[in-house]
Amino acid sequence: MFRRNQPDRSAPRWPRRAVSLRTARRAAALGVLGVVALQALNSFGCAHQSLGQFFVLLIWISWPMAPALILFWTSNPLRSLAASLSFAPWLVLAYSVECVAPYSSGGASMIYVPVIVLGFFTSLVGAFVLPWLFKWVGWDMEPSAAQRQ
Repeated sequence: MFRRNQPDRSAPRWPRRAVSLRTARRAAALGVLGVVALQALNSFGCAHQSLGQFFVLLIWISWPMAPALILFWTSNPLRSLAASLSFAPWLVLAYSVECVAPYSSGGASMIYVPVIVLGFFTSLVGAFVLPWLFKWVGWDMEPSAAQRQ
């Protein structure tokens, strides 16, 4: 019934790669800066805001990015990268509704309401779910000096 030469199913499909804390923090910083760049595209490319208005209005994306900003300083900054990656599609949706879709009459656009409200929850869920996917692919944090002893 069972063959002796069956491959081990628990092994990942790709080789494991231990990511250092420094590399993970760099990747997380790139994720956060990528989200800020998407917001800059929305602000400058579509809303034609000034630099001062852009910095003042960054407070609105700080709410959904709060999990990413908090998890950046933990022992696993890949969670911050995951939170940033799960929030970014909401900014792409906001850009497509505000700038790409044709005007369909009515009042002011309310697209940033779901971006802020639902973006917070997807960022939070992504911060805790996507690291499992990272582990499945083979990315994992290398153990710290305290864990190696």
